[in-house]
Amino acid sequence: MGIRILDYSPKYASTFEKLNKEWLEKYFVIEDVDYKLFKDPYKGIIQKPGFILFAQVSNLIVGTGAIVKIGEKWELTKLAVTEHYQSQGIGQLLVTQLIGRAKKSGAKTVFIVTNTILDKAIGLYKKLGFKVIHEGEHPKYQRGNIVFELSIDKTFSLKSYSQD
Repeated sequence: MGIRILDYSPKYASTFEKLNKEWLEKYFVIEDVDYKLFKDPYKGIIQKPGFILFAQVSNLIVGTGAIVKIGEKWELTKLAVTEHYQSQGIGQLLVTQLIGRAKKSGAKTVFIVTNTILDKAIGLYKKLGFKVIHEGEHPKYQRGNIVFELSIDKTFSLKSYSQD
């Protein structure tokens, strides 16, 4: 399976929303913070600064993810892979590419707010070296009950995690 990583373009804004709504509606409810981001992902992520990437298999966009600078740290957010394409390395590829972009922009720390019911996602974050820094309610996302963080130092390399 050939996976192409694509940069954000306004033509993909509805796909970004669709892929994220798929998992949000399955497990949770869509929150105001989500609707605000879906309304203008360029303003909500790219301009902050941040990055939104898409995974394409054949002619289908099957995954997306974003990373955005929040103060001194970078938040990995809105990671979604359509159900049929999960557990095939697409999420890992998106995460490593997003972290690589943030690292080139000076990131030293990346965090993600998630929920303990998302077993596959939590497994991925742990595999990539993320550590739990908080458990319990989260002020930004009602669905968030666990926060992971990854420190990126000069020796940190994503090559061992990337797929060619």
